[in-house]
Amino acid sequence: MTDLAVLGNTDVIQILQPNRDDAFVMRRLNKQTRRQHPSTLSRETFMKLREQEWTQRDQAELDEVFVARYQGKWFLQSRNQPGTREFERDEMIAKLKLDPDRKTVVVFSHVLWDANLFFGEDIFQDYGEWFVETVKAAAANPEVNWIIKMHPANKWKRLRAGVTAEYSEMMLIRESIGKLPEHVQMMLPDTEVSTLSLFDVADYAVTVRGTVSSEAPCFGVTTLTAGTGRCDRYGFTVDSESAEEYLAKLADIQNIPPITDQQIRWAKRHAHTVFCRKPWVFKSWKAEFDRSGKKHMLESNLHLEAQSWDEIEQNGDLARWVRWAESPDQVDYLAPERRIFNRVKTDLISCCE
Repeated sequence: MTDLAVLGNTDVIQILQPNRDDAFVMRRLNKQTRRQHPSTLSRETFMKLREQEWTQRDQAELDEVFVARYQGKWFLQSRNQPGTREFERDEMIAKLKLDPDRKTVVVFSHVLWDANLFFGEDIFQDYGEWFVETVKAAAANPEVNWIIKMHPANKWKRLRAGVTAEYSEMMLIRESIGKLPEHVQMMLPDTEVSTLSLFDVADYAVTVRGTVSSEAPCFGVTTLTAGTGRCDRYGFTVDSESAEEYLAKLADIQNIPPITDQQIRWAKRHAHTVFCRKPWVFKSWKAEFDRSGKKHMLESNLHLEAQSWDEIEQNGDLARWVRWAESPDQVDYLAPERRIFNRVKTDLISCCE
């Protein structure tokens, strides 16, 4: 239905829930954007924002986002970080038995059968092939420490689907590679290590199009992609046009130059726009979730909270959505840049109001 509408030059508005519970993200689908990830910013939008001055307020808002994402504020994101905690850098080196004289690469694997496969163009046939070839490249390069981090959503998605078989990733390694050398280690979905701690110890991050490509560069981590779809080719990731080019980079990854200060600022501006301004935060409704882990039609539900049309008008959320929806030239919904701070506690209440 979506493709037929797009082919007929009828705008389609895609709406889905991000990793926060009180918002949706929305994108206008057309022939140019149909295969792009919903969290993608149009090139025109980002290039206009990229050179904006990075302020202390911007940094405070982005810091608040990372705290919310990785310390359990939102149910949707907390499913991906159950029971995790942050470790100091020295603790991480000891816990993971990393060689401190070598650089460290963290491969952030996708859920191999995830729908993200369809958001962009890939240089490998699928996530399975990317995973196998990436782990092979890691095994063949002992000049760095390699951590293969399985996506934490594997755990709750398998539980919801009633899957108890061996992880697909482990089967692929056994069948295609065998025993991993000492400089390569797996990090299973139930790890207690917070992703923020991995950003602290990593010199390089590797993904196809995961959220990490937006996050890791903000922490000064040089990030390699293996496909299009989220923030590749915006100036702060290391991208490849082919599988051969990508694998050659992994073979010599220790010599890829560190990300520059300018690239870090670009990455922060991108992450701030995606995490702070792209969500349409609503007050007139409340999202509720079934926390049992069982899959059913109403596991995610939306309830009207406002008591009247006057209250909806006062909240302004519906009006903001309408203004954007009626502007066919605007692909990305972005909230106004005005922020609201609690000046007594100096805590960020909302970066999207």
